[in-house]
Amino acid sequence: MSNIERAGKWVNGAGVTTLEIDEVGAKNASGYYLNNFERFSVQLLATNVDTFVWVCESGIWQVVSVAEAHSVAGGSGANVNVVVSPQCAAIASGTAQLAAAVDLTAVAPSHVFPALIASPTLIMRGDGVALDYSGTLTGLVGTLSITLGRVG
Repeated sequence: MSNIERAGKWVNGAGVTTLEIDEVGAKNASGYYLNNFERFSVQLLATNVDTFVWVCESGIWQVVSVAEAHSVAGGSGANVNVVVSPQCAAIASGTAQLAAAVDLTAVAPSHVFPALIASPTLIMRGDGVALDYSGTLTGLVGTLSITLGRVG
């Protein structure tokens, strides 16, 4: 393991930052790996069912952000939650990563950035990230974007 210092002009002004380099990559002082993100979007449609959207192949990951937008609202009680399912066990028994499920019945067009749980679940090799739907999705048209960050 080694360290490098990088001087530059950042959003909050000029300065120097120290990066710790290990076998995974460069890690900042907060312990987050830089540029080790997985970003993907999933279509939200009336025909969707609970499904895995990502399976960890290596490393340790966490959900770091979620965004949702829909142009046509879902039916009665429609919502979705992002869950982490250890070793891709049953989706319904996974751990919800959002403080509250995303309401897909909001008047369209709608977009939200839902709050994450206080301590997002560590996602290890073989664990899956899934979408857990409830309610009636009839008419739903939108997208859900998920960003995962590598933490180890």
